[in-house]
Amino acid sequence: MPRIRTIERWFVRHIQEDADGCWIWTGSKMGNGYGQVRVQGCSSAAHRAIYEYLIAPVPAGLDLDHLCRKRACVNPYHLEPVTRSVNLRRGNTRRLHNSSKTACPNTATAFRRVVRG
Repeated sequence: MPRIRTIERWFVRHIQEDADGCWIWTGSKMGNGYGQVRVQGCSSAAHRAIYEYLIAPVPAGLDLDHLCRKRACVNPYHLEPVTRSVNLRRGNTRRLHNSSKTACPNTATAFRRVVRG
């Protein structure tokens, strides 16, 4: 049996398609929710391994952004190579949320307590 068919069958055994067209990785996952595989003895993110196998190598210095916002998705058509800063700006993280604030929401309340005693 050719090696390619073996790899494809292995990938398919660990993927379940959802209603949004996402290929949800059902195999091993890292603590942050991303799928994990071992490729040639090295651990790798499942979405990256599948993207590189089906599409092309990820250019140096770029991350794969999940356009669907689902970390377990390994559908290469839901992934886009982007810089780390673009990937972080697009994400829905606490750091991004806090970086968009222009003032502390508790400042006025704290100030009133200090002034009033």
